[in-house]
Amino acid sequence: MLFGGIDVSWPAGSETSAPADYAGTNRPIQCESEALDYSATEEDQLLLTVQQINARIGPTLMENRWSSDYSGGKDPASWTGSVAIFETYLRTGRPVKYGQCWVVSALVVTVCRALGIPCRPVTAYQCGHDMGDSFVLNLHKRFNKTGDIRSRYEGGSCWVYHAWNDVWMERRDLRFGLGGWQAIDATRRSFRNDILSRESGPASVEAIKTNQKVLQYDTIMGRLVVTKHPILLDDHGEQDLKDITNEYKHTEYRTRRLPNCVPVFKGRDVIFTLAPMRRTEFGQAFTVAVKIQNNCDEERYITCALSINSVFYNAVVASGIKSINQELVLKPNDVGEVKVEVSFDDYYKRTVDEDLIKITTLAIVGKTKQIWSEDYYFLLYEPSLIFEFSKHPVLNEATIMSVTFRNHLKVPITDGTFVVEGSGLLNPKTIRIGDVGPDEQVTMSEEITPMRPDYLNMFATFSSKELRGVVGSTTVKVNQREKWLTKFIKTLKHK
Repeated sequence: MLFGGIDVSWPAGSETSAPADYAGTNRPIQCESEALDYSATEEDQLLLTVQQINARIGPTLMENRWSSDYSGGKDPASWTGSVAIFETYLRTGRPVKYGQCWVVSALVVTVCRALGIPCRPVTAYQCGHDMGDSFVLNLHKRFNKTGDIRSRYEGGSCWVYHAWNDVWMERRDLRFGLGGWQAIDATRRSFRNDILSRESGPASVEAIKTNQKVLQYDTIMGRLVVTKHPILLDDHGEQDLKDITNEYKHTEYRTRRLPNCVPVFKGRDVIFTLAPMRRTEFGQAFTVAVKIQNNCDEERYITCALSINSVFYNAVVASGIKSINQELVLKPNDVGEVKVEVSFDDYYKRTVDEDLIKITTLAIVGKTKQIWSEDYYFLLYEPSLIFEFSKHPVLNEATIMSVTFRNHLKVPITDGTFVVEGSGLLNPKTIRIGDVGPDEQVTMSEEITPMRPDYLNMFATFSSKELRGVVGSTTVKVNQREKWLTKFIKTLKHK
């Protein structure tokens, strides 16, 4: 599925998100937007403007890093919105450290909307990269005696998820019907040296859907990323999650068999099923199980390997957690199981970034040579942050906001840090709280003064050496204080 609107999404089956504050009404965004030449957003200049935004934000405004070492900068997961990034860049004049695709996507939204260009972030699960004109990825798997399975893609890679942007514009340079949403990918542009090449976009989403690859400026980029699940989210987060897969590709592609794909093994009399994973919080144990059912009247000798690894969001394996290689014999119409128990101690200190786990299975049936394999990504969930206000927020009146975190691990966590911000409520602020013991609760409090009446969003993250990506958000309604005359008239009417 494809989602767009906020900027962190997770593997299918565990959809969640971290809302981003695009801060279009905040300083310095307002101050800078007032100084802009809006003729750049007129129709004849709009394409060039979007190309320049797409080409410059990646390498100029943000320095990206895809590793677990973020020394000298900030963990990409700790950003709560765009304001702090723009303020840092305006102060230093150098690219801000560090970002990844969803951070860059949020910056593109802020700049485009400040210019009056409609823009939405889009996220896709399990999307291909750099496959060339064939749009084909060949996956090779091998396993050893311990059950450790290694996967290798030929011709490119397949990321767990990826975020980019759509902008809305007419396309009079293209044939009729190709206007509307246009895809741009500032993160992907940062991989390229040429500024305004075919990779710059914008690419017509309709052209991507209908596989028109020879149009200006680029539909190849769009075709590369849309191999599976595009999704859309809006400013308020997962409450308004919208599936836009049918905007990027025909939905019948999900079930249609490609004409050049022919089944190699026709006799599939053994059924393999990877048991559904239950929601697991970081710190809890979990079980991975493969159910095997022999549906024939003969014995079947089966070799089944199961490998569990921590991975980065670009699907690169960070560390092995546990693996097993098991042989079993199933009698006619019998059912068996291969199971692995994974404890907190097994994966503690082995997970990276978003605490993504990849399960890889590979099984071979001896006599028929039937092969079964499946990859599954799931997320270890972080604890929630709890927001409280000392009183209902009122325009231009101070109130105390508090954010609470509880350490649910059996080990202490170190170097705990809160980051909070909310457009119209509070400028980005970092509060360091130090170490937190097992089952200990910590609360940070901050005085806020709402600057406009509206439904406003407050965002917070908590990070430490042991826990990353603990995020939370809340929406509050800010009211105006009634004038004394209005209040007096209401009282009279009531009497």
